[in-house]
Amino acid sequence: MPMGYFNKTKDYVDKLGGKGDALDQMVARLVKNYQDANRVRKALDERFNKGAEFAVGIDRGGRLVRIKRVQERMKRRYLVEGVDGSWHEPEEKVWAMAMFELGRRKK
Repeated sequence: MPMGYFNKTKDYVDKLGGKGDALDQMVARLVKNYQDANRVRKALDERFNKGAEFAVGIDRGGRLVRIKRVQERMKRRYLVEGVDGSWHEPEEKVWAMAMFELGRRKK
């Protein structure tokens, strides 16, 4: 992930100034640290590459959520299941990565 990636999210976490809930803090960590973001992305991809249909994460409310990966042409998208059962794509995939990492740490 080259520098300048996740620009919208970086602006958001910069405005928080280190405050925010656990999800905001995890996102800030991943946005600011390439090595951490790359490690989490690889772990998430590995889960799907091994055949998992879903990965488990934790959302802003502390609830378990399912994350799925869809492949469209050459682009991978990550979708998060909402409380109502619908799927949505976060504005930037770092949000799905952060939910996944929170879920791994909860274990």
